[in-house]
Amino acid sequence: MAERSVLRELAAEITISLLSIAPGTDVIGKLLPDTVKKSVRATFGVEKADTLEKAIDQALNSATDSILGSLRARPESHEHGATFSAINDFQLALSNTKLDARMIATALIESEVLEMAIENNCPLEHQKWASELRRDTFKRVVHDFSAAILAIAPQIPAIVLAVSVETYRQVSELRALLSKSSTCSSPTP
Repeated sequence: MAERSVLRELAAEITISLLSIAPGTDVIGKLLPDTVKKSVRATFGVEKADTLEKAIDQALNSATDSILGSLRARPESHEHGATFSAINDFQLALSNTKLDARMIATALIESEVLEMAIENNCPLEHQKWASELRRDTFKRVVHDFSAAILAIAPQIPAIVLAVSVETYRQVSELRALLSKSSTCSSPTP
């Protein structure tokens, strides 16, 4: 099915985005924007990237089937077209959303963070001209696809490391604030 090819492309983009979330990897990405995929695959291994890509592709296909089923969408129906238009909108929005360790760490606690970030990067064309069905379906796609991303993310060692580094950074900032506020608010004799 031609529409399903967009899910394979999206799975590849998500794979690269997730594997690129590691301390220092974003610097490589900025220096070598045309070869990010090669550098990530060289760093993490082609087999790991391919396996992760397949897992994400399966999760996206499963979410798509669920959406199509709930809409009772038949091929070439308005509902079917709206679903794949919403998936295209999601792909464009996600490509404009920078996934980083801080966002993933926060989204693992509050999934709405990732959903809102993606929705905020929704294509202008969608915002202006999308039908009500396409808008509703887009929200469902964002919710279900974000859930799939967040379900897979903690299984990636680079994500675990990046989230650990981000968590340590946040705890250090909190400790610094607490120690600063305790020295500022302590009464002087």
